[in-house]
Amino acid sequence: MATPIVHVSAGVIIASIYFFSTREIRGIEPKEFCSLMLPAMFFACLPDIDLIYSYLLTGRVTDLHFGITHTFFFAAVVALLLKMLPIFSITKYSGLVFVLVLSHVVIDGLTGTLVGYSEAGGIKALAPFNDDVLVSPVTVFRGVSHAEWFTSENFKTVLSDLFFVPFAFLFFFSVKYILSKKAAKH
Repeated sequence: MATPIVHVSAGVIIASIYFFSTREIRGIEPKEFCSLMLPAMFFACLPDIDLIYSYLLTGRVTDLHFGITHTFFFAAVVALLLKMLPIFSITKYSGLVFVLVLSHVVIDGLTGTLVGYSEAGGIKALAPFNDDVLVSPVTVFRGVSHAEWFTSENFKTVLSDLFFVPFAFLFFFSVKYILSKKAAKH
């Protein structure tokens, strides 16, 4: 499992790219853009909600991890439910929400014990329609060990994951700057 640092960074990068590359950038204020980053980070981490209900139902955090919440199906259901709830201002961004939730699935599918040309852990991303475990031949992110949380290996993983944070916020601040310039012209 990749750390929340990677998932949050991915959420910031994806949302920044979305607002920069779509027509949304023309009509969005810098303040609104900033306020949408927290929901983006939330949706990028949402599949790990299974850690909570796993603990509540089994007493162990990881027993139900990588289940239905780590699938394309879950990403689609979340986006569709969001689209049907007109009370949220983020409703118009259901496509973005789908990609944010899906980014979690993809990142976890590219996570393993050794970074590089070694098999990732694999994930049942096509469940409930297909229970095959999809395994990447390349590991991009190093996962944390759940057996013991406070180990030197987990500490190294967290430190290496912090490498992604500056890139995420570089995207964020670049888009915010562009939005500020556009708002100043109007």
